[in-house]
Amino acid sequence: MSMLSSLKLSTKLLIMLSLPLAIQLAALGWLVNLQHEAEVEAARAQHARDVASAVSELTNDVIRIMAAVSAEGNMSQGYLTDSDLMTQVHLCEVHLKRIKDLTMDDPVQHEAALEAERTMIRSRALFMKLRQSELTSGSAGILDRMVPWQQLRKIFANDVFHDLRKMGREQESVAARSPEVQARLRTQMTYLVLGLGLVFTGCTASLAFYLVKTFAARIDLMHDNTLRLAAGRPLNPPIVGEDELARLDRVFHEMARSLHQAAEKERAIIDNAQDVICTIDEDGHFTSANPATEELLGVSAEDIIGMPAISLINADDVSTALKFFDQVQKQATRRTLEVQMKHFSGRPIDTLWSAYWSKEERQLFCVIHDITERLLTERLKQDLMVMVNHDLRSPLSTLQVIFALLKSGKYGQLNQEGAEVLNRGERNCERLLQLTRDLLDHDRLEAHKMELNIERISVEAVSAAAIESVAGLTQSRDVLIVVDVPTLFVKGDSMRLEQVLSNLLSNAVKYSPVGGRVAVQATSQNGQAVISVADQGPGISPAKIDQVFERFKQVQDPGKQQAGTGLGLAICKALVELHGGKIWVESTVGKGSQFSFSVPLA
Repeated sequence: MSMLSSLKLSTKLLIMLSLPLAIQLAALGWLVNLQHEAEVEAARAQHARDVASAVSELTNDVIRIMAAVSAEGNMSQGYLTDSDLMTQVHLCEVHLKRIKDLTMDDPVQHEAALEAERTMIRSRALFMKLRQSELTSGSAGILDRMVPWQQLRKIFANDVFHDLRKMGREQESVAARSPEVQARLRTQMTYLVLGLGLVFTGCTASLAFYLVKTFAARIDLMHDNTLRLAAGRPLNPPIVGEDELARLDRVFHEMARSLHQAAEKERAIIDNAQDVICTIDEDGHFTSANPATEELLGVSAEDIIGMPAISLINADDVSTALKFFDQVQKQATRRTLEVQMKHFSGRPIDTLWSAYWSKEERQLFCVIHDITERLLTERLKQDLMVMVNHDLRSPLSTLQVIFALLKSGKYGQLNQEGAEVLNRGERNCERLLQLTRDLLDHDRLEAHKMELNIERISVEAVSAAAIESVAGLTQSRDVLIVVDVPTLFVKGDSMRLEQVLSNLLSNAVKYSPVGGRVAVQATSQNGQAVISVADQGPGISPAKIDQVFERFKQVQDPGKQQAGTGLGLAICKALVELHGGKIWVESTVGKGSQFSFSVPLA
């Protein structure tokens, strides 16, 4: 039984179907054999009747010939004429030939027929001799013919008929027994057909019972498992066996176990999430929520069930929230909403809603995120930008003018020490002004408020202006800038592209060794102008090359860093992407770096 349980369902069914099929084939073979025996018996009976009939006809012919002559052997005194007598002799030969043909397949009978033929040939020769004697000598030779006539009568009476009569009686007996044999064979065929029907009925009933017990019952069990899984109830024990249904049931148990584990993990994530994860029905009431509601809104997950969502939203934002809920339900798309909610203590909370309406479950799935601190940070950032733009930039600009006046000598000449102090102050003032410009540019780029003045501009002109802007730095570090820029025109903002290229050149000169070289190149590739700035600096390690364009990042080792805001390359990246291009860097430690950016050709 254990071996049978390990078989596949297809193998089991094949075995179950093969058994009745084998019985059917055996019974069919038996039935065919019985039919063949019946046909053989009928043919044998017909053959026996034919042989007996031929023997009987031959016997009658011989009797007629014997009756044609008188007791004294005078052929002329018989009741047959000469012509009839010769015809009768011929018929004997015909019937004897027929007997020979019918007994070809039976050596014993055929030998008896051949012996009769030889006897008939002798008797015919004797008969013809007597006939000739009678025609020539007439009644005078009757005494001479008496002895041959006695011999002829003896041949017909004994030699010819003995074996033939025996064969005829045997064939008549075979023909007489044949109906009984055929009736017995027909009875056997009838019993066989009835038995075969009973066997098939039993096999069909057994197969149906096995299918119901083996398949239907187990399928019902698996169906019950699906209902249990949907209802969250424990499953039935796994089906025993190694066939397809048993393996499928084990897979279903494993799937149910995986789903249970996934649900437990999901529940753990939801329960420990800092954001509120909840569902709201089509009437606007909470139907479920995670424990984060208590921290964000001051109400437990149990108490919020059934509470109208609008009751927790600030009155000023109620109309916006109602419009949002209506749009989400109609459009069935994921949407976001910023509204102010009320903590149970009365404290306002700025929140960001991400919601999706499920048509199947007729519920709104929501994630509510607390953005109070983010908005506070953004307001502080805005205040900082206002301060940088007005309270810091204006005094720095004034200081820059004062430094320029002092440097011009309008208010007297400074000694060498004073001139150095003035230069340091001027450089620091410029650094602070550059910082304010970078901060303001970065803020506008991040807020998508920077507008470009797109026009057809020359790459040569942009390169010349950028090189001019870093001329003082190149002179102080004795760095040579090598330019290889063909005549190319691009679509862009001249001032902003000059800002990008100036920043890249400034970094390249700063990190190049004294007396080094910086190469500026431009090429045309696939409808884009690619501008590159290559230096001979220390290079960037592969571990830090992905951080190059991040804000406030310095990718050089502390001993090799140059003064800067850490915003320059981030601003370059944003400006290039705003033009529809891209920027990248290739670097080898100890050999230098090459910064490249692309801009669409005009």
